[in-house]
Amino acid sequence: MRLLLVEDNARLASLIREGLDRQGFAVDWCETVDAPSMRSGSMIMT
Repeated sequence: MRLLLVEDNARLASLIREGLDRQGFAVDWCETVDAPSMRSGSMIMT
């Protein structure tokens, strides 16, 4: 499963991505909701 992580703290995002990666998730990360990946219609899960 692919997830989109929106987190403005790079260190925290890195730790979250590492944990999710170990659980088998593919994680895309952006710092804000204005990032290009958000405009492309990616699904956001909270």
